[in-house]
Amino acid sequence: IYFLDGTTVIGHLRYDSRTLTSAFDTRKLEEIDWSNVDITAETASIAATRANGKRPVHERLAEYLRSRPRAGSARWIMCNDGAGEIADYIVIEPLETGEVYLGLWHAKAAHGREPSVRVKDFQEVVAQALRSRRQFPSTALWSELADRLTGHAFPKAILDPGSDDPGMLYEFLGITDDDGEIVPWTRRYPVVRGTLGIVQPGLSAGAFR
Repeated sequence: IYFLDGTTVIGHLRYDSRTLTSAFDTRKLEEIDWSNVDITAETASIAATRANGKRPVHERLAEYLRSRPRAGSARWIMCNDGAGEIADYIVIEPLETGEVYLGLWHAKAAHGREPSVRVKDFQEVVAQALRSRRQFPSTALWSELADRLTGHAFPKAILDPGSDDPGMLYEFLGITDDDGEIVPWTRRYPVVRGTLGIVQPGLSAGAFR
């Protein structure tokens, strides 16, 4: 809904075009190779219906996350795609400082087969990313992740095959309590640092710049 005073309402979000906004720093853009990927297919089930032999966006994103340099002593990558997701992909790495690196990655398929600069490509994925910022200071995150990994909360979180030994993660999340040296994060609430990633293969970095 477009109003005469310059405001726009999309769903439950209100945008005010009269407010001053800072320009996005294009140096923060990271270009990813999307060759052999159907950028209009977010998940494997959608890509399968296309029968074009191309991979979905999520599969390429998981591959990209596995290739990133490690920040901690171990790394777990999990998919949590679905209604009520924390993020499409979650990356967890315990740091030597006792802090925890948390990566929340949100991805959406493009609304066109050719990369461009489409507002529609970003409206939903950016809103999801903004909402997930509350997870970084949340003390309930770790117990929620434990429930999703064990199937007690939905959508279920699924560990990526490129993750390290899940046994250690289960100890950190308090799923297994063997009175060992690891104090679960559900009891000590570590300081969380990390990345909020927005992934959109339909954006042409060159055209945007």
